[in-house]
Amino acid sequence: MSMPQEMTDANLRSIPSGLSGIYAIYHNFDGEIDTAYVGRAKGTPGSCIKTRLQKHFSGQDKQRIGSVISTSQKEKEFFFSYEVIETYEELKRIEKSEIVNILPAGNVQRNFKIEDLGIE
Repeated sequence: MSMPQEMTDANLRSIPSGLSGIYAIYHNFDGEIDTAYVGRAKGTPGSCIKTRLQKHFSGQDKQRIGSVISTSQKEKEFFFSYEVIETYEELKRIEKSEIVNILPAGNVQRNFKIEDLGIE
């Protein structure tokens, strides 16, 4: 995975378009960084890494993590990283492996609450 970057509009715009791969969204709660969500992107115009992360950031995704991120009032609360993977079958395998190994709240609990990330 790439080095985590703060989830800001400018950082998301700097991601090249059309990339296929997996991405992770991290949550910073009182200095403890935890993986909140792991996803995959096919590399197509509507589902590349850049587009998927931008949808989460704006709350326009189907997962609850987007609404949590888009309503966040704190700076340096959410971060992201990604890894480019060209083969879709490999991409699905790695995403599943990451989810099973890490058990991010946003993947494990489809309708998780903000409290699941330690936010009160």
